[in-house]
Amino acid sequence: MEDNDRNILYDILEPFEWPVHREIIPGEVPSSLWKFLATTAKGCVYYGVQKISKSLRTTSPPLSVCQLLARTISWKIALSSDGRLLAVLQDSHVELRCLDDEFVVAIAKCAVSSDAHPQWRKMIWNEESTCLAVVNSSGEVYVFSHNGQQLCHITSKASENNDLSQTPAGVSFVPLSDHHNSCVARLIVTSVAGLLSSYLIKSSGQYSLLHTFSFMSHYPYGVGSMLYQPLHRIIIVAAVNEAGGGVSLSKWRLLDSAPHYAVVDSGGLVKSSSSIISSLGQLLPYQLAADSDNAWVFRMELSPSGSLLATIDASGDLSLYDVPSLRLRSQWSAEEQFAALHDNGDVLSGSPAKMNKKDLPCPLDVSWWSDQALIVVNSQGDLTVCSVTSLKNLLGESSEKCSPVACLSPAHSSSFLFLECEQSTASMTTPLESITVGTNLIEPEEVSPAKRAVKHVTSLCLVC
Repeated sequence: MEDNDRNILYDILEPFEWPVHREIIPGEVPSSLWKFLATTAKGCVYYGVQKISKSLRTTSPPLSVCQLLARTISWKIALSSDGRLLAVLQDSHVELRCLDDEFVVAIAKCAVSSDAHPQWRKMIWNEESTCLAVVNSSGEVYVFSHNGQQLCHITSKASENNDLSQTPAGVSFVPLSDHHNSCVARLIVTSVAGLLSSYLIKSSGQYSLLHTFSFMSHYPYGVGSMLYQPLHRIIIVAAVNEAGGGVSLSKWRLLDSAPHYAVVDSGGLVKSSSSIISSLGQLLPYQLAADSDNAWVFRMELSPSGSLLATIDASGDLSLYDVPSLRLRSQWSAEEQFAALHDNGDVLSGSPAKMNKKDLPCPLDVSWWSDQALIVVNSQGDLTVCSVTSLKNLLGESSEKCSPVACLSPAHSSSFLFLECEQSTASMTTPLESITVGTNLIEPEEVSPAKRAVKHVTSLCLVC
């Protein structure tokens, strides 16, 4: 056995548990036929919009990706680069916690607006751990200092609650130029529609829009993820390859003047084409749209050294790329991930060979234990620390179970944090036979009209 595949001895602590709160949700649950018709109509509208002229359409995340993220926890956590400050993004505020008391007490609370699609929110610290940025699903931006003071609030241009074109694909702090001495930070926000906005956050508490940049000419189907890699000072963009429908990764240099960003090399990037073949491809909406949906990268994370990149796409593939070359190093399908977990002795129903692909668990969040090991949680709540070479679970013969799906932090000082929310749903008049827990996706087959009570118990856990 290689040294990198040695098991990790660990313990799980629970520094804090938020009080139980109950939510009463009135209204009817639609029948199976109505749900089928509604879903079909949404799909037809989405595919139709995707085929309109690129200059006229508004790009939004695929419906399949929205359904995937609806399984995840709506709260978020972000650990500062020095491991001392933890931000917990809740429904309408952010709690800041400190390592000094093992994150038990909130040292500050910062108000944010409630979000109709909280799973799409993003939160990140700057490298110096002095600024925290929160971006909601409509593109609204909040920036706070390390002590909870609001530095700026940037309003959204989204036209309505269901408009996800301004949803953030990526948020990053990038270095300031020498002539920006009066500013405390520079923030770039990229929407799924491919519009990058660069903001200067000033020490006076104000902000200014430095410039904008559009990826739409390169990625007409939108951008799935974006992050900044500080070691090589490049932006990495994950989107859909227009020609083949596969995943396309590209790297971009930051320029001091217009056009502000330049692609380093084409790689998998395929620019828009007006050729006859490309035009004919537009007449095959269902196959191309399906391929595009599966290639949508909704999670991307750099390793501690910045030399590896882990991605998760809508097909369930977990992929590793070398940085900065962006060459594919390893890739595991949902079936291979299930097989690796099953081979480790985990008690799971069925076998990879016999299970329907749609029933297989898919990864929903990924982080890093080290450059040699990934932290992965899937749609069944299986939490594992996996070898990057063999995908062997280094926690032992079985995975840790989360309720329902955890939100992960990267490892720091041989420990990492995850946030889980135990939710139970029940009808107040008639029992529900089949319920997917969570407030965003409840799928009983046949239920009488009734009010539903949802109980939430959220816990912060430390694996060390």
